[in-house]
Amino acid sequence: MNAYISATFIRPKPRNAAGIPRGLFLIIIGLAWAMVFPLPMAAQEADVQDAGNTSSWYIGLQGGVPFGISTFSSFGADKTRAGYDLGIHLGYRFNPVLSLEGQAAWGELGQGARDCCAYYWLGSDGCRYEAPVAGMSGRDYSDLETRVAMQRYGLQLNVDLLGFFSRTREGRWSLELSPALSAVGAKPYLRPLHDGDVRMQDTRWHLGAGGNVQAAYRLTPHLRVGIYSGMTWLSGDAMDGLPEYRHEENFIWESGLRLAWYFGGKEEGR
Repeated sequence: MNAYISATFIRPKPRNAAGIPRGLFLIIIGLAWAMVFPLPMAAQEADVQDAGNTSSWYIGLQGGVPFGISTFSSFGADKTRAGYDLGIHLGYRFNPVLSLEGQAAWGELGQGARDCCAYYWLGSDGCRYEAPVAGMSGRDYSDLETRVAMQRYGLQLNVDLLGFFSRTREGRWSLELSPALSAVGAKPYLRPLHDGDVRMQDTRWHLGAGGNVQAAYRLTPHLRVGIYSGMTWLSGDAMDGLPEYRHEENFIWESGLRLAWYFGGKEEGR
């Protein structure tokens, strides 16, 4: 049965679309405060001990702005819809070049009809039509948008390009290429731009493959802050739950900030 037909109808109401439990959200905020609070004292320590750990465990937070491209797009015909993503990661740095981390993230992205498809018509049977069908309810693509609640769990390998060169290996900067594999859950909510019911679908799981380019700066022997940008391609059906036509893209582009705390003591490398 078409997922559109079997969807559940709900009335719009305030909600946490990403489904992040309040307790987990408070834990994430607490970790961020715990890492930032000792920064002034750690900065003084860094003046004496200008080094980090070449091999050590680390834990961190990240937050970004995702954009989704599938049948609908975050860069819709009417406007751009920026999403949000909040996650945690735990990893191990093996040497100045390689580190491996596990990630978990939750968020939401929005999508609207593209310029080329704004005047298609979506019938109540879940199919796309060139024009409204007599005797069938439906809406123009231009009068619809999707909000997609996302969850992601995966592994990411980080390769620091600056670690290959002796002149930059011991520096505070890092520039990493980071391939990643993940399981991505997408739960689309199809809703009219004007009055009407929201059409909620079940969570669909995808294999996500992609990676980031990320740069970071070591503020103290333990604390690093960085930026990242990357793409994740999704397998299977379109993340927005709409019937696929013309567009085969199904990926997420995300950019954001990372904060990481490295455990361990003094040593000679980074």
